[in-house]
Amino acid sequence: MARLVVLFGFCGAFILFGLMSAAASLGDFRNGQQSLSWPSTEGEITQSVRRRGSRKLKALEYRYTVNGTAHAGTRVAFMRTPYVKPVYKTYRTGQRVRVHYDPTDPGQAVLEPGTPILAVIAESLVPILLIFGGSAGLFYGFRR
Repeated sequence: MARLVVLFGFCGAFILFGLMSAAASLGDFRNGQQSLSWPSTEGEITQSVRRRGSRKLKALEYRYTVNGTAHAGTRVAFMRTPYVKPVYKTYRTGQRVRVHYDPTDPGQAVLEPGTPILAVIAESLVPILLIFGGSAGLFYGFRR
């Protein structure tokens, strides 16, 4: 009986995290696709700070104005291709940029609209592996 509880708990956690990860990826994919039709405005990078000794950014912020209202954003892309040029080399403090914003919620914006296919594939692998691993564990656990 204890073995079944451990089996359900362990494999169930894999399946649950896989489903949660899949839902997040699907949401990003949907938003990325919608962002292709969003209007854009000119903005400015207000902060682009790289972590010491890292290729990753510590902070990226930009500001933009829509219909006279100032907004600030931090999102570069909804899904980012894993093998692109590092963000800190692309966006520098003071740089003028094109900001794509949601017309129904101008506070939601992105610098790189769309969803590259490589990013979709990369973000789909983890949920698939988690769900498959948890399901396989349950299947083989019950066969014993």
